[in-house]
Amino acid sequence: YIELTTKNTTYNNPDNEKISLSRRELDCLHWLAKGLSKKEIGRKLFISDRTVEAHVNNMRIKTHTKNSLNLVGSI
Repeated sequence: YIELTTKNTTYNNPDNEKISLSRRELDCLHWLAKGLSKKEIGRKLFISDRTVEAHVNNMRIKTHTKNSLNLVGSI
């Protein structure tokens, strides 16, 4: 499950490990799940696509997923 807070989001992965996602990571995840490209997400959030890529990579590391599709599917 995902628990929203004002600063971070707590996520329990399949191993029941708690993972903290930042608000910005969650924003990127939201738009990624809607099918937007990293460039499109960057435009929506007023950040560079490289910053979006960094957020996505951080989430992939935290959730132990191999790619963006697995990341979205794991949440």
